[in-house]
Amino acid sequence: MGKKILLLLFVTFSTVAFAQQRPGSLKGTVTEASTGETIPLANISIKDGAGSYVTGGSTDFDGKYNINPISPGTYTVEVSFMGFATITLKGVLISPNSATLQDFKMQSSNQILDEVVIEYEAPLIDKTKASKVTTAEDIQNMAVRDITSVAGQAAGVTQDANGNTSIRGARGEGTVYFIDGVKVRGNVGIPQAAIAQTEVITGGLPAQYGDAIGGVINTTTRGPSSEFFGTAENLTSMPFKFMTKADGTPVLDGQNYNLGAFTLGGPIWKRKRTTATGAERQETVIGFLFSSEFQYVEEPRPVPSDIPYIQLDPEVLASIEQNPISVDPGGRAININSEFVTEDDLSNIWQRPNSYTNNLRLSGNIQFKTTETTTLTLGGRLVYSDDMSSSYASHIFNYKNNMRSINSDWQAYLRFQQTFRNPEEKEGESNLIRNAYYTVQVDYTRTFGETMDEVHGKNFFNYGYTGKYDVQTTPAYVFGTDTTTGLSGYRYVGDFDAGINYTPGGLNPIRDNYISSFFDIAADNPGINSRTLDDVLGYGMPINGFNPRSVYGLWTNVGSQQGGYNVGRTS
Repeated sequence: MGKKILLLLFVTFSTVAFAQQRPGSLKGTVTEASTGETIPLANISIKDGAGSYVTGGSTDFDGKYNINPISPGTYTVEVSFMGFATITLKGVLISPNSATLQDFKMQSSNQILDEVVIEYEAPLIDKTKASKVTTAEDIQNMAVRDITSVAGQAAGVTQDANGNTSIRGARGEGTVYFIDGVKVRGNVGIPQAAIAQTEVITGGLPAQYGDAIGGVINTTTRGPSSEFFGTAENLTSMPFKFMTKADGTPVLDGQNYNLGAFTLGGPIWKRKRTTATGAERQETVIGFLFSSEFQYVEEPRPVPSDIPYIQLDPEVLASIEQNPISVDPGGRAININSEFVTEDDLSNIWQRPNSYTNNLRLSGNIQFKTTETTTLTLGGRLVYSDDMSSSYASHIFNYKNNMRSINSDWQAYLRFQQTFRNPEEKEGESNLIRNAYYTVQVDYTRTFGETMDEVHGKNFFNYGYTGKYDVQTTPAYVFGTDTTTGLSGYRYVGDFDAGINYTPGGLNPIRDNYISSFFDIAADNPGINSRTLDDVLGYGMPINGFNPRSVYGLWTNVGSQQGGYNVGRTS
């Protein structure tokens, strides 16, 4: 019975861990530089960027060591043994789901008195990996901030104009994103300062990534530090918006890009702990990291300076909105007044009106060192955007009706990890199990998207509504012979539309102006047919649910409804 329970637990933990990100490890051999002999029981200490102890171990009787698990990140490794100079290796990169190999050659303290300090250099070719790892230091030196652009620097990765990522020629949907071991199903945005490293796996995909058929982009966020740190950043191109040439062309940038970032992390509670060897060490019991970015861009899609956008004189636009149509001189056709603007009414601009993007990106975690061998981590991220979407076709006559788009993606996870102390090893013996640990993670993800008219919002019955159409009918009679009685005379064959009484809706005033003007024109011009709704629609008028005729088939006209109400949520 006990064996069955153990088997059930093993299968359960294996299933839970299948889709998780596993920690990394550090292993290698410690030898004497002069003779090449292995050094048993050498101490290996892993320290964070602030110099605080994170984890460690010692070499076995064959001089080999394997320290596992280690959270992904960049560390300092110290190797020490009595009679030998201490080796300090800085900047050692630990990647998730893989082992970092590092051998050490120690010199006798008789030959060198001071410790040996070395800067870590990753191997140019790592035969154990089919991936490229980009660290936080690398990303800070790049001209890009987002995960997809960072991944685009790797060999075999391409991006299209919309930012969709393809790995080794596979379709974009074949690329799978993970952040802190959680599969991302929505926006992959994250503050730049929160990224510890991004790994792009282009081949030999591990089974844990499941249905990835193209490649995997796996990002690990920074964890809490043993010392307080913080960063603040502000980027803006606003001054360049007002720096223009004589013709109004921007000197450098007309996008008006603005970004503010803030990151803070460190220990909440620290205490002294006495190790098994009797040494005292400062230990962070509770630590946290919080990172944020807010971005505002006035023109999300800037154009080259020699291809500007077009602006219609505001007074001319207001006149067209009030009187959108007129009758043709012949009295038998309806003209769209938007088609009669002149070149003098137009001017060049480099930002589309009523178009902008707001983006908020948050990431954070809090870590509890519950015991010497157990850790509990609670983390998550949020991406929120509030945009006013504009199309090229609507930016001249109909930008006031741009659609508002609100999207949010958030995920949270709870991770518990326990390690087991290695049993004491005797000379000539080798323990079967070393560096044992297990991790249990529970995560939740939700994406939400909503697109709406800024005026009508969730009142979707107001979209495209122009009023009430009371269609007047009259009976119709046709002369003929009844097939049953054989009598001849006028027979009733039904009702037909004889006219329309229109009542403006008042919810969309510009659209109402089309219809009111149309019936006023029809009343004075017998050549304009207005008996049926099909007649009205035939002149390009926006009856309920229809948009007005476009301008030369190129531009959406004033009062056009650019879209309906859409909402979606996945969890």
